[in-house]
This record gives sequence, structure tokens and C-alpha cells, in this order.
Amino acid sequence: MKTFTQTSSETHSTAVSTTSDELKLLKIELNRLKLEKLKLSKVVLYLQFIQLLIFIPLGVVLLVLLTRHWDKILQLLG
Repeated sequence: MKTFTQTSSETHSTAVSTTSDELKLLKIELNRLKLEKLKLSKVVLYLQFIQLLIFIPLGVVLLVLLTRHWDKILQLLG
């Protein structure tokens, strides 16, 4: 027959190992989330690069058109 001390000790040991297992699982999940964040940040950087490739030339074209037709724009504005 087990004494209260033995039962309490076994329960504490089980709780510690359960907590340890939970900690390991949480660390694994944290690492997985960090990897996912890294992948997503790479995608964001790629999309920002594409955005720059589109909008910088577009802005340059608009500036050229504005400067070439500045007198017509002023006439239209009054």
C-alpha cells in the first residue's frame, strides 16, 4: 500500500514531466511560428520590390507628361 508521501511524489513527478512536455511543445510551436513569420516577411519584401518596380517608372512617366504638357494643364485649370 502506498503512503501519501509516495503518491504525492509521483503526482508531482508526473506534473513536472507534463509541464516539461508542454514546454517542449510550446518551444516547437514557437519555432514553427518564427519560420512562418520569416517566410511571410520574405513574401512581403518581394511584393514591396514589385511595387517599387511598378510605381517608380509610373511616377517618372507622369512627371514627364506633366512637364511636357504643363502649358496645356495650366490652360485647362484656368
